[in-house]
Amino acid sequence: MKINIQVSTLALSLLLNLLLGNALFAAVDYRLGSGDKIKITVYDEPELSLDFIIDENGLMSYPFIGKVQLINKTLDEVRTDITKRLKDGYLINPEVSVIINSYRSYFVNGEVQKADAFQFQPGMTVGKAISISGGFSIEANRERILLQRLNWTNAKVTTMDTLVEPGDIITIEKYLRVYANGRVNNPGDFPYQPGMTVEKVIAMAGGLDPRADIDDIQVKSLNNPTVRKIDLQSEVQPGDIIEVKRSFF
Repeated sequence: MKINIQVSTLALSLLLNLLLGNALFAAVDYRLGSGDKIKITVYDEPELSLDFIIDENGLMSYPFIGKVQLINKTLDEVRTDITKRLKDGYLINPEVSVIINSYRSYFVNGEVQKADAFQFQPGMTVGKAISISGGFSIEANRERILLQRLNWTNAKVTTMDTLVEPGDIITIEKYLRVYANGRVNNPGDFPYQPGMTVEKVIAMAGGLDPRADIDDIQVKSLNNPTVRKIDLQSEVQPGDIIEVKRSFF
């Protein structure tokens, strides 16, 4: 009998860990924000137990104690605040719990099949978020995925394994190209790199063929369709079309 009790206790412990695993994200240091849905329960006080959707001002009107600030607070901070204020002349020893019913959304933008807002769930990775949005589009740059978090000044390049937080904005950029035509050995399109020069593009295109005129290289771009002359050290921009003319000498 003792062995059975130990096994049952272990099984119960494992089950509780499994059920509570997702809650650990919120229980420790998660800070509430607009769009989160919370549930406040006061034991044996049904009129003080309620569900609430946090709006942009982050204030909740709670019975007896008035306004409660929720945005940027942890669940424990909200619980402590409500408990302390209920003790102040209303209840002798209130037992308060605060849990999250559902999290605010995260967002996937850019080169995916379905750019939209999606409901966050603990354990969500960037790769899973992209999969839920339908996956990459044909023009997606899979090596440059940007993540913007609420408390970050600028977006950062991230990886598929990065854990997502509620409110995150994931942006998949377009796979940018430059083009080389005319008197090069392998005309075509090539991945754009910041700081890329005409010389670099021509090298990626296999170099100049014997009839190329190095002094007659032209370019037109997406932003400026006017054809203009450039030299080997000129920097190119995404979408530039470089044309190397033929020499007649």
